[in-house]
Amino acid sequence: MRQQNNVNAMLANKKKRLIISMNNIPVADRNHVMNVDRGKLSKEIEKLIEVRNAYKSGIILGSKKSKEIKACLVKKKTSFWNLPKEKELKACYANKKINAWDSFYMKNIINDQIDVLALNQILEIDKNSKLAKGNEMIEEMKKSNIRSDKVLRAMYNAASDNSPADQVLAGITYMVATGANHPMAIKLLNGTLHVDALAPKKYKKVQGGERASYQILTSGDTNKANTIYIPANVQLSSIRDKATIIHELTHAEDDLNATSNREVNELDFEAKAYKEEVKYFMDEYIKEQNEDISELKMGGTRLDFFDKNLNPIRYWALIDVMKNNTVLRNRYLKHFVGESFYQNIEADLASTFSANTNLRIALTKAGYSSQRNIELITKQGHFYHGKL
Repeated sequence: MRQQNNVNAMLANKKKRLIISMNNIPVADRNHVMNVDRGKLSKEIEKLIEVRNAYKSGIILGSKKSKEIKACLVKKKTSFWNLPKEKELKACYANKKINAWDSFYMKNIINDQIDVLALNQILEIDKNSKLAKGNEMIEEMKKSNIRSDKVLRAMYNAASDNSPADQVLAGITYMVATGANHPMAIKLLNGTLHVDALAPKKYKKVQGGERASYQILTSGDTNKANTIYIPANVQLSSIRDKATIIHELTHAEDDLNATSNREVNELDFEAKAYKEEVKYFMDEYIKEQNEDISELKMGGTRLDFFDKNLNPIRYWALIDVMKNNTVLRNRYLKHFVGESFYQNIEADLASTFSANTNLRIALTKAGYSSQRNIELITKQGHFYHGKL
């Protein structure tokens, strides 16, 4: 405690449970507690990023002439993910001005060096977490062209408790958000939005389910505000798992974008998130049609995910999305041809009833209520505003 009045309150209630209002804890003190052991990018990586940004902004820090750089790059076979050795890298530098063409390739050389350092740190964090997701993360970075230094920064800034497991899941969540161009990617990168990884059994005990969840307000001794709780067994190779993350990012977006205190009906709150979830699922499925879509990669078959009887919530969310967007309807529908429930989809799309009404009925049967409201309150919880 860094405020004397709070210390006095604790001393006066040694034998009692004490709850101190967040209003009595200055933001600076909250951030101090949250970030006292928070990791950060190494000085070497930060310096390289500074140099890269200088080239990006047109400030030339030095290199060989155009022809010499070209020859150097060809000789050393430099690529985005293949860094030349340190001596070879230095051979590509000199203190002369370069043109835009040279600048582009010099940034690639610098990116290669950043990648070596950042990826090694990511693998080290993954090793300490014992989650064995490092190689999967690197493959996703390559596939989606996501910068390794940004992933590493998100791992440090968005990790709820700064544990290696939190850091790994924060990195995965950031990659999913970035790959989907989700507006919450920046909130993960600067630490406004946090990620907490829990062992599957502990997650079920603490959060009461098996999927991910978003916590708006701090409550009790376990739930922290502005935090996505994710079971540690989530897989980047599973479209279903990534779609679940999109679901929770949608909740976070509604919460963190609230400009004033307000209440949202629980059914509306969840319906929106499920619609975003199924859209992401279908878009990812279609994107990977040319690849080997195994049951493992899908995280379960499409029949399980959209079956009207097994998963009515997602089924009606999908129908509502397609009924309200002709482009998505035409894009998605053809991929269900041959499925046992294809005729159901056609019939429900042709019907005049409201798919959203059936979605709300399905949500009600699952335990959600039209009589409950979700309270969105601005400036709640801990906020860590890290360096971008």
